[in-house]
Amino acid sequence: MYFERRVLARYQAEPDKYQIREDGVNGRLTLTDAYARELTARGEWGTEPGEIGYGFRKKVDGTTCIAVVGWDLQKIPKDQLYHWRSERLLAPKFADDDPPFKQFWRMNFEGRWEDADVTIPKMGELLELVNACFPREMALFRRLENPMLHYPQTDNRAAYIQSVAELNKLLAENVDEKGIDWLGKTLGKEPAKKSQGGDKLGTLKQLQSVLPPDIAKTCIEPLLKINRERQRVHAVQTVPREKTNYWQLFDSQLRAACHALQALLCWLEKELGRDARQVKGWRDKIDWLPKIVGPPNPGFKTSTAENCVGRTVERVEFGRQEPHPDVHECEAIILHFTDGSALGIQTGSNAQNLAGRYGLRPPDFHTDIIPWWVGPRPKGAE
Repeated sequence: MYFERRVLARYQAEPDKYQIREDGVNGRLTLTDAYARELTARGEWGTEPGEIGYGFRKKVDGTTCIAVVGWDLQKIPKDQLYHWRSERLLAPKFADDDPPFKQFWRMNFEGRWEDADVTIPKMGELLELVNACFPREMALFRRLENPMLHYPQTDNRAAYIQSVAELNKLLAENVDEKGIDWLGKTLGKEPAKKSQGGDKLGTLKQLQSVLPPDIAKTCIEPLLKINRERQRVHAVQTVPREKTNYWQLFDSQLRAACHALQALLCWLEKELGRDARQVKGWRDKIDWLPKIVGPPNPGFKTSTAENCVGRTVERVEFGRQEPHPDVHECEAIILHFTDGSALGIQTGSNAQNLAGRYGLRPPDFHTDIIPWWVGPRPKGAE
């Protein structure tokens, strides 16, 4: 079934309850985690729509509507169906040239596994990779996503400008001066902070000042264009505008931003001599390591473990530990070093105390050891 895009405006107005996630092919309307927990706690689960997926389809008049699968509509509560019915398109006429909808159809109805021609998710990935070229404490972009960023919910300039404003928050308004200063110092070029007239420059202009002119034109000019479009929000339109497909216009802005970020990423990798994906992967694995929040109990276990420092591991034993009727089932690791020393690592628990209290046996409890390997630090990671 097909609906006007403004059917989603009701949910967009309550970001504390609903999330709208869109790319150039698919969209998803879901509940926020906090609101879902609240409904569950009140015993009101089912009074709000579950996840509703949709695609975009271009009409012959150049505007864009959304296509919703019938079975997803069954998740909408009855009291909200009247809202959806009021925005339903009964006999729409569609444009023949519509690659995004064709891909949506192949992925959702023909079962084809394709990489969606995404824009907003791709932008978040690019921001993260650009940041991987910088030290953690001096990342170029402060945020990697904006939950309010999505395509215009209605086909008019006001909705378009609102979407551009949210996009700008993730670009021009998201650049950190600390990252610019670090890049300038690394490149041996101090960033310009003020214009010739003495006014403070925006962060995009500062970043532009430390880049070579050709790179700045490719990477920064498209982002500045989006920033200028955002600043036109208060402009008075004195000349009537011809009908515009604001969905497509905004999509072109997103794609221009992604191309600019991709070009910036390639230049940073080449100039700084690092692989952003490798750095990001290494940092992600480091972040997954357990967080030590206090000393062990008893404290002498620290000195026992520190005996490993400086020694070379010759071989590793890892597997299920020999069972004992008074001990929980568990795994163990034994590290054998080249000098003949060894370190055994096993899990302890209060299984015996709990077993006696609740009429269980210690072997009824099971523990295991989860090893987490982090490879050598790549260049540019810290």
